[in-house]
Amino acid sequence: MPLSFKQRVFLCVAKIPKGKVMTYKGVARAIGHPSAARAVGNVLNNNPHPFYGSAKKGKRLPCHRVIRSDLKVGGYSGQARIKEQLLKEEGVNVINHHLDCSIYIRS
Repeated sequence: MPLSFKQRVFLCVAKIPKGKVMTYKGVARAIGHPSAARAVGNVLNNNPHPFYGSAKKGKRLPCHRVIRSDLKVGGYSGQARIKEQLLKEEGVNVINHHLDCSIYIRS
């Protein structure tokens, strides 16, 4: 049985290594839907297992590692500061809500 769009998004995001990020558009391209960046964002916005507090707690989907194409952090369940904190804990350099582009994974 083929995987659903949501399942493919979750599988792709689960493979983003700690300390690295990918854009919503990059995720969309990686799963074969290059024009579905907004749909990827909607799926991740409804993620039932996001990281909160410390990224070390439990098995959670690291949707905080998905950012905007302009390398801004973007939203995270309505709390961008939490997303920034999680990324910083993983060693990502965030300055003025923008990320150091050396950690970006191109698809």
